Amino acid sequence: QVALRVTNNFYDHIQVFWVDFKGKEILKGTHKHGATFTQTTWIGHPWTFRLKDTGELLLHYIPYRIIPTIPEVPTVHPEDPDTGIHQFV
Repeated sequence: QVALRVTNNFYDHIQVFWVDFKGKEILKGTHKHGATFTQTTWIGHPWTFRLKDTGELLLHYIPYRIIPTIPEVPTVHPEDPDTGIHQFV
């Protein structure tokens, strides 16, 4: 499993969608600037992030298996080493 945690550092509201196995976007939430969204998901399950007002695609993300790297940039959850962390800016 992957702990998907998104902090909206974008200037506007974003919408977070899980993409089902038929390719349909399922809205999981709308988040204002500074808000954090947390969701458990699985490797291979796709997500999209869009601007709320325009629908512009910001990111298409598919969690993948990661390998721990260095302490300064952890890639595993500090309380659960079986849960990976991916970070985007």
